[in-house]
Amino acid sequence: MTNQTPPSNPKTHYPKRKTAGRPAPAPATQDRRDLQVEIDNLRYAIDCNSQRIDEDGPLSEQLRLLDGLSSASMRLASLLKIQKTLTQGSDDYLAGLNRMLEEAYEKLHREGVSRDE
Repeated sequence: MTNQTPPSNPKTHYPKRKTAGRPAPAPATQDRRDLQVEIDNLRYAIDCNSQRIDEDGPLSEQLRLLDGLSSASMRLASLLKIQKTLTQGSDDYLAGLNRMLEEAYEKLHREGVSRDE
C-alpha cells in the first residue's frame, strides 16, 4: 500500500458542520466513531511500518520496528475486542428492550388495550 494518506486524526480541528435541526450524536455513538478512528490509525501505522521492515537496514532498526509492530498489533487486537463487545452489547440491549416492549403490549392486549391507543 503505497501513497496512502493517513486516516483522519481525531484531534484535527475541522470547520463545524451545519447541524441545524439535527440532534447531536449520542455519546456512545461518538465513542464508537472515536474507537473506529483509533483502529484505522493503528492499521495504517502497522501497514506503514511493515513496509519499512521489508527494506534493508541495520539490525537494531529492524528490531525496533518489529517491537513497535508487536505493540501496535496487541493494541489493535484489544481495540477490536472492545469494538466487538460494544457492538454485541448494544444488539443484546436492543433485543432485550424489544422483548420487554412485546411483553408489555401482550399484557395490555390481554387487559383490553390495543397498541394504537
